[in-house]
Amino acid sequence: MWLCKCDCGNETITRGQSLRIGKAQSCGHCLTAHKMHGTDIYNLWANMLQRCRNPKSYSYKYYGARGITVCERWLKFDNFYADMWPRPDGMSLDRIDNDGIYEPSNCRWATAAEQARNNRNARKITFNGKTQVLTDWAKEIGLSHACLRYRLTKLPVEIAFTAPWQRGIQLTALNALEVRSEV
Repeated sequence: MWLCKCDCGNETITRGQSLRIGKAQSCGHCLTAHKMHGTDIYNLWANMLQRCRNPKSYSYKYYGARGITVCERWLKFDNFYADMWPRPDGMSLDRIDNDGIYEPSNCRWATAAEQARNNRNARKITFNGKTQVLTDWAKEIGLSHACLRYRLTKLPVEIAFTAPWQRGIQLTALNALEVRSEV
């Protein structure tokens, strides 16, 4: 017999044979307490715990290994459910600060587009005191994403964002910079 601690925090005594064959999956209390086992919201919670706490999880390297944890309150499903339910259709759990932990003040429901903008790999650019991702800047200044991305490989942000669109503008702007730097 083994003393085991369930994800919900309860301790229970389990037969070793059940552990070996994978039958013991919870204490039973948490399943009857919230009756949500197997639902989308429960699976989302369980996956959050896995990627933050289980080094064998594929996603652990992106979360737990980076120091992303789950707050003490959310280690119990009932608390997570109370804080985050209802889940709007088409939305997924998003951390506002990608380097912050999973906790009520740092989590929200977001669309796939919002999550893409909040991704730690999204290129954020500051111009005139405002920071946005490249996609949002392109929309705001009226350039295609590809055009703005190209300009930023050749020009300083100020010129890339303000130079009027025309063929050869990159060369014209670069020549102007070279002339200024030679003077």
